[in-house]
Amino acid sequence: MEFGSEVPEALAAQIAEAEKEVLQMELLPIIEDSALKTLPPYGIDGEVLIALEYDNCSLKRIAISSNVAKINDFDIVKDISDDDDDDDDGDDDDGDDDPKIHRSKSIGFSVHFADGKVVKEKSAQRTMIEALRYMGLERASHFNETFKGYPLVGKKQRISDDGYKWQWFVDGWWVYTNLSNIRKIKCIKGIGKMLNIPLNVVLEDESNTVAIDKPVKQKGRRPMYSLNGGVAFCKNRSVLNTVRQFLAQMSSATFKDVCDFFPSGLQGSYGVVRSLDEIERRKRQNRTEEDRWFLEPDEILTAADGVRFAVSNEWGDNFASFQKHVAEQLGWTLEEVE
Repeated sequence: MEFGSEVPEALAAQIAEAEKEVLQMELLPIIEDSALKTLPPYGIDGEVLIALEYDNCSLKRIAISSNVAKINDFDIVKDISDDDDDDDDGDDDDGDDDPKIHRSKSIGFSVHFADGKVVKEKSAQRTMIEALRYMGLERASHFNETFKGYPLVGKKQRISDDGYKWQWFVDGWWVYTNLSNIRKIKCIKGIGKMLNIPLNVVLEDESNTVAIDKPVKQKGRRPMYSLNGGVAFCKNRSVLNTVRQFLAQMSSATFKDVCDFFPSGLQGSYGVVRSLDEIERRKRQNRTEEDRWFLEPDEILTAADGVRFAVSNEWGDNFASFQKHVAEQLGWTLEEVE
């Protein structure tokens, strides 16, 4: 430090982790690409450990050893033969693959967002990470799917006795990356749907031709509404998005708080929100009850007191009242966009 003061222990740990992340994300892929292009194509008998010493902007030493066990002392190790980006096209029931299983060559993909943002990195792993970062890692951490008990985005690191790498540390979060490409794409789509962020995944074969997931053509054009300049949705989904964002901002809000803030009169006879228990009870008397609510697993919301509830999907003339209420009570804008 400039005045001789010591770096706080917590800050030093954060700096060390950030430096490690830079090496993992930026330098390691370059070394990998260079090694695959320059090593003898006929192969080398036996096991060999190759190390480079780089210091002060210069290559100092190159070393070769037959004692490959020394690699366990390295801070950063990438097993190329077991690379989690060399995913197959089959289904993984939980993404917890055996690291000793060799997978087929990876087929890349890119993520296209409705606002024009396109995420396409050199590997499927990095594409998934950058797509999650764009949508927000904190928000993605609420994705309700785990892999051997670990969330896709969380604060807990999975550590194996053999040192196998299951996650990447990104912006203070552990992102679970040991997934097949199919699983990565499912997670990206699931989070986009959970957050009401329209996106399209384009899967490319080795010749870079589009293989799946062409955008679905819509018949006609419905009015679309943006909350505070964000991604635009149709009327009913913009209400769902607004209630979801309300919960994100008011994390301590109970279900009663939600009901009080979004009174039933804003929607009409059914109300803006209703608990799943109440919907289930009313289903016994009204067979069409389910049709009135957003009830897909990633559409259901949970209040701070644990009550799970749904948002009405029936909005017409009353939508204007909802817009006015949001503007007056929250200072948010919910405006139609071109």
